[in-house]
Amino acid sequence: MNFRVLTTDAYAKLHELIASNSERPLVPFLGFEYPESQSDIAYRWQERNFTQELANAFNMYALRVGRLSLWEEVLRSYAEDDVLELRLEFTTLPLDYCLSAPYKFKSRIVFSATQLCYTKGISDKLVSKESVRADDKIDTSALVEVAKHWPSGLELVKALRDVDAQQYREATGNYRNKSQHRPPPCSEFGHTTSVVRSFPLGYSVSYSFGELPPLTTGDVLSVLVAEADRMKTAFLAYRAL
Repeated sequence: MNFRVLTTDAYAKLHELIASNSERPLVPFLGFEYPESQSDIAYRWQERNFTQELANAFNMYALRVGRLSLWEEVLRSYAEDDVLELRLEFTTLPLDYCLSAPYKFKSRIVFSATQLCYTKGISDKLVSKESVRADDKIDTSALVEVAKHWPSGLELVKALRDVDAQQYREATGNYRNKSQHRPPPCSEFGHTTSVVRSFPLGYSVSYSFGELPPLTTGDVLSVLVAEADRMKTAFLAYRAL
């Protein structure tokens, strides 16, 4: 089957599946309407825009996870060689996006919540201007430092610890971190060469050679769905703050 016929046929099957699917979304979307604070205009403006952007980010993740699930169903009807070509075209990049999204979402909540705490803290004289970090210096430690003024801030910090946590990283082969700092496992197909250095007793150095298998949608789909619950919990904790 040539590329045009193959991809057109696959897309048609995807659209038929979307049209016939009446089940609840694999990852339900967040709403867009949230009550706004009665604080000053700077706080309201930040709160509105941060919340909208976070909801958009979560919903894009939810959409991509749902699409990956549907593609898994569509691709079952194709021969192995065709599946590889279709994965390269349709699922490799969405899978890469989803694997990295929890860390990015967590970081955005940290930034947004810290900024809101600064605005409220300055207004209420709880935060000094000397303690306010520049935008590019805001990290989890900044949030911990400023959120201590509100009980709900401590709950947010606790919820954020569960996003992109050790369990998720192990289940995804630490993909996000590796993809930014070294060759990661391949997405969907292909192997990554691995050379491991060690220093066993009695030897100056030892090397072992091997290959890392790919991370596939089938391997991690349930992990991505479970992570969405933790992301949503963190978002709701952000809203409570």
